[in-house]
Amino acid sequence: MDSGSYANIAGVVGYAEADVVGCVNKGAVSYIAPSDIASATASTRPCVGGVAAVAVYYMGDCVNEGVITMSGTYAAGGTSGETAGIGASGNPCFGGVVGQAGHHAIEGCFIERCVNNGAVNFLATMRPANNTACQIGGVVGLSNNHVKYCVNNAKFTINECFGTSYTGGVVGRMYYSPFNVEGCENNGEIDYTPYETEKNTQIYLGGVVGHGKNCLVLDSVNNKNITFADGHKASANSYIGGIAGQYDGSSCLIQNSTNHGDLTVLASTKWRSGGIAGCAGGNITACYNDGDVVTLTNTDGVIGGINGFGQANISDSEAYCALKGNATTPCGGLVGAHGNTAQNWNGNTIKVEIVAEGALCGIICGSNTASTEGKISVIGDTTPNKVLEGTTINGVAVTAADCADLAKLYGGITTEGFGVLTEGGVTFVPAI
Repeated sequence: MDSGSYANIAGVVGYAEADVVGCVNKGAVSYIAPSDIASATASTRPCVGGVAAVAVYYMGDCVNEGVITMSGTYAAGGTSGETAGIGASGNPCFGGVVGQAGHHAIEGCFIERCVNNGAVNFLATMRPANNTACQIGGVVGLSNNHVKYCVNNAKFTINECFGTSYTGGVVGRMYYSPFNVEGCENNGEIDYTPYETEKNTQIYLGGVVGHGKNCLVLDSVNNKNITFADGHKASANSYIGGIAGQYDGSSCLIQNSTNHGDLTVLASTKWRSGGIAGCAGGNITACYNDGDVVTLTNTDGVIGGINGFGQANISDSEAYCALKGNATTPCGGLVGAHGNTAQNWNGNTIKVEIVAEGALCGIICGSNTASTEGKISVIGDTTPNKVLEGTTINGVAVTAADCADLAKLYGGITTEGFGVLTEGGVTFVPAI
């Protein structure tokens, strides 16, 4: 039980202003704060990690074997200087290996080859007066370092209520844009159930990383299912992706990354879900998804085989999955809904089963929400996209003629037309 401020709790070291190398924790690590949500003594900005709570510099070859648990009620702290621990975030951070890694003013450090084998249990809420954010990761909660060749092998169980939460199978949040995720892998199921749902404003949930801005995810894999239950009830969108929840910014890149896990949204409002990303900007290239993307309730969302809400150019990527929604869920084999930027889609391959009776459904894109002619999606301007025989929409088989029809490729093409089917276009590939 603790009611203090800026607590750093871990199995090996609380706060390290030195390299942390080759450390192993085998014991359980728990942090339990007061449960009175109105209490003025709610713990302020704790960091919890299996090996280290805060690692300012390099961290490598560390392993956590112990169960990690964080519960109770928390308050936000400062967001700069020493009051934020590492000058990055004054909000709670929680990681299987490390809570916060790196420092925004120190370049050249990174976390690599760290492994979490201990179950991760996050059962917490934020005091109403400080209803801000938390960062939760299977290996790293929040990182200001490159994260390389890190692996989470343990199940995530999350029951929380924060204004915003950033949750990833490996990294919860990449805080600054120079830093990237490379060669990481998640092998733990993620079971996410927010409570007091009216207080959650935005949730960023990814099989590898929850959120990043103008940074990269390279050569990474999610192998396990993600279940998102009874989500937020707010006007802002939440994002759920097999690799990344949201990767924001025109310089973002998700490349050579694979999702094998099914994504299931049981109940929420205003969400966007995709086999690779809930919403990604920049570029998605050479990615592969064979995890189904499903919603089981009548909610306001979009579903895409690769990108939920499309703001990225997508190339040389593949989707082999079922996309199942309802009358309020636009679904597309590549993109759920066209986003706010011009996009080019080239050389992609899809074989999908789309089921969403009454919704806008498209072979390539479910719904076109662009509102100006400057926000046009171009299909196949350099390399043809391929639609494999066996692709269906609401039980009806897609044909070669459908692949030449812009209205069939888009579920909600407008009369003005913000999509262009170019000479490369879409090729229908019969079964051999």
